Amino acid sequence: MKAKLLNNFIIGIIIVFLAVFFGLVIAKTGTLSALIIPVLLMAAVLTFFIIKNPELGWFLIIFFLPFERVPTIDISGVNIKINTIIGLITLFAWILALMFSPKKFKVQPNALAIPLIIFVLAMLLSLTQAVAF
Repeated sequence: MKAKLLNNFIIGIIIVFLAVFFGLVIAKTGTLSALIIPVLLMAAVLTFFIIKNPELGWFLIIFFLPFERVPTIDISGVNIKINTIIGLITLFAWILALMFSPKKFKVQPNALAIPLIIFVLAMLLSLTQAVAF
């Protein structure tokens, strides 16, 4: 009984936050919110399915590759594309899946591991000297 009450309380809090969020979207965008809110709901549903199955994220990235130029948002001089957003969600879901997996993740020995590690370290070192244009 207590678990059901806690579950209903959490769902209630989520609904209140969603209502406030959608209210702010409507207040900020006006009539454009008729288009934005369904897109946000679809994004929330896709995020839920990607977190449940991170492999779906890879399929979505492959699907959206031809549409890479169309939906671009410029935030602080960085172009954010739909593939970037789906990639970050997929990476987050994959890390969560590895963290909460009952079986232990073990790195398999590989002949390319040492050259790849050296390459990544060289990239990180060169990033410190990069000039921002």
